[in-house]
Amino acid sequence: MIYVFVALAFIVALPLSLLSKQIIQLFYGDAFSGSAIVFSVYVWVSVWAVIDIVTRNFLIIENMRKTIFFMTAATALLNTGLNFILIPILGPAGAAISTFVAYAMFSLPLIMIYKIR
Repeated sequence: MIYVFVALAFIVALPLSLLSKQIIQLFYGDAFSGSAIVFSVYVWVSVWAVIDIVTRNFLIIENMRKTIFFMTAATALLNTGLNFILIPILGPAGAAISTFVAYAMFSLPLIMIYKIR
């Protein structure tokens, strides 16, 4: 089931990220075209978010709430730390990248737990 959701997320994310500049220009004009990279990265964050939602529901059913709590806390700390490093260097794109990395680092162990059980 998780594969269906991930496939749908990829199907949506790929054209949105490839057309991010045109989408931003269409809705916000040329003045905001620099935000297309941020939009593109956040579109791919949504793929991790889909994985996160599916695996969290599985862990709740398996009564693994402590695992969810500690993984969420670790993700928040990682995201905050990466923000302190990347935002001064890359600006808003740094925040998007740190969110992407944090979601990935959270979702990968959850996928492994999901597959083990």
